Amino acid sequence: DTKESLIPEPVKIAQQGLCKDFVEGLVPIPQDEKIKCSDTICCARQETVEKIEDTRKFISNSNEYLLIVDAARSPEAQREAFLDFLAGGAVACGPLDIADKNELAKKVPDAETKLERINLAENWLSQNEPQTLEILNNLPSYSHCRHIQGRALDVQLQIGKSDNNIINLRNLMCEAGWANYGGEWWHYEYLTSGYERAKK
Repeated sequence: DTKESLIPEPVKIAQQGLCKDFVEGLVPIPQDEKIKCSDTICCARQETVEKIEDTRKFISNSNEYLLIVDAARSPEAQREAFLDFLAGGAVACGPLDIADKNELAKKVPDAETKLERINLAENWLSQNEPQTLEILNNLPSYSHCRHIQGRALDVQLQIGKSDNNIINLRNLMCEAGWANYGGEWWHYEYLTSGYERAKK
């Protein structure tokens, strides 16, 4: 995820349906032997789902399938992903009001597991930078994040039961018209504000 100066989409949370607790306007991603989700239900924007369906024809090997590890996130899940990042986890989009997330991450000690990282970051911030924790707890400030908007996927290309193949994944996704977020081989976007630049 990247942080850009753009007007965030309003955060209205769906109260019912399969994509409940995500932002409104998301739909479930259909799953079968070629497209699978780590979660029981994965949600995304309609145009993102249509691009996933279009990607299906680029999966040629009969043993291959696209595993969606993460699609849309709830604002709370994005907050947890950012706390995880601060304590040594994978890069994650943060609230608009954080000036430099990398500088902040240098201050927060690292931990081993995701749950430990989330708890450590939250505790450290509450003791050392409570005003920053207040910013992190403002869930609408994550509305610019691609996963919140349902416009990004974290994916792996699985071949039978073998590990993911990063080069083949990149070739497949780029040929299908996705843009890779540099620095995260697993993160692909479609029709985001940085989509055209990322494609170049």
